[in-house]
Amino acid sequence: HNFYNSFKKVLEERVFVNFEELYYPTQKWFCINAYPTDDGAAIYFSDITETKQKDLLLKEALERYDLVAKATHDVIYDYDVRRRTISYSDNITGLLGLDQYQPQHDVNWWKSRIHDDDLTKVVRGYQHAIHYKKENYGMEYRVKTGNNQFKFVYDQGCLQFDEKGRFVRMLGAIKDIDQLKRIDDENKRLADIITKVNNMIMIQDINNRITWVNKAFERSTGYTLCEVLGKYPQEVLNGPETDLSITSAIIKAKNSLANFNYEIINYNKDGTKYWVSIEFTPLFKPDGKPDGYITIHNDITSRKEKGQKIIRQNEILKNIAWMSSHELRRPVASILGLINLMNETKDEERDEAIQMLNTCTQQLDDIIHNINHMIEQEITGENILPQSLN
Repeated sequence: HNFYNSFKKVLEERVFVNFEELYYPTQKWFCINAYPTDDGAAIYFSDITETKQKDLLLKEALERYDLVAKATHDVIYDYDVRRRTISYSDNITGLLGLDQYQPQHDVNWWKSRIHDDDLTKVVRGYQHAIHYKKENYGMEYRVKTGNNQFKFVYDQGCLQFDEKGRFVRMLGAIKDIDQLKRIDDENKRLADIITKVNNMIMIQDINNRITWVNKAFERSTGYTLCEVLGKYPQEVLNGPETDLSITSAIIKAKNSLANFNYEIINYNKDGTKYWVSIEFTPLFKPDGKPDGYITIHNDITSRKEKGQKIIRQNEILKNIAWMSSHELRRPVASILGLINLMNETKDEERDEAIQMLNTCTQQLDDIIHNINHMIEQEITGENILPQSLN
C-alpha cells in the first residue's frame, strides 16, 4: 500500500520520493528511491535487510535498557567511540544530583568527574579491556556529584568491535553503590576494631553455639577459633570450680533477649583458672528476629584476688581485735593482781609471786609474738590461720 501511494505520487506530482518497505513474502527490507522520467518513473531498490535488522535489534536493546534503568535506577549509557560522545539515560541527574538533564556529553566530561585517585586505575582498566578485545568491562570508582562531593559507583559495560577488530562502541550501566560501599567500609572498620581490642569477644548463634571469637580470646584462653567453632562455651571454658548454677542462669537469661552481665570462673586450655565478667548483648536480623548473642569477656581475676585479700585481712584484724580485748587482758590482769599481792605479802612469799609474774609475762609475750606473726604472714601473702592460745 505504501509502495503504491509513493509510486502514484511520483507519476502525478512529478517529484522524487524515498521510503523503506518490507516485502513480506521474503521478509526483506528495501530502500526505494523513485524519480519521475519522461516515460513515467525510474525506481531503484536497495536491500537494507541486514541494516534494518541491526537497527531493530538496537531499538529493542535500548528499550530493554530503558526498562532496566527505570527498574533499578541505574544510569544506562551509550559510548560512540568515533564521535567521542556518551549518551546517558535521564537517571544521570539523580545519580550526580544535577539540576538539568543533558542527554549527551563529550567523553572528557565524565573523565573530569572521576576522583583523581581513581582516574589512573579506571583508564588502565578501560585500555586493558580494549587491548585484549574483552567483551565486558567492570570497575568500581568515585565520581563527583553536583555538590562537589564524591560517591562510589560501579561501572560495567559491553564493548563492541567492528569486523577489523576496532573498538567502536560500548553500552553500559552505572550503579550507585555509595551507601553499600560505606556500610561495607564501616563493617570492615568495626571488624578490625573487634579483632584488635584486648577484650575477649565471642559470638554465639541462637542455639548458644560458638560461631566466632576474636584474637584476644585466642591469646587469653589458648583456644583457636577452629577448636571452639560449633561448641557450647561451657564445653571448653568450665572447670572444677565453675558455679554450674550461674551457667544455668546464663542460658535461661538468654531467652529474655535482653542485655545482662554475669561473673563466673572459667578455665584456659592449660587449666589455669580465672575470673571473668561477661556482658551479653543480643543480636537481631534485619527483620527483627533473634540471631544470637555477642559476649564481651573481661578478665577480673586481679580484682577478685584483691577482694579476697581484703576479706582475709579483715578476718585477721577481727582476730587481732579479739585477742587484744580478751587474750591480752587475761595475763595483764594476772600481772596487776600479782603486783598488788607482792605489795601486801611478806618477803618469804614474794619469791613465789615473782615466779607467777614471770609466767604471766611470758604468756603476754607469746600473744604479742603471735599477733606479729599473723601480720607478717599476711604481708607476705600466705594465708595463716591464727594460732590457738589456750
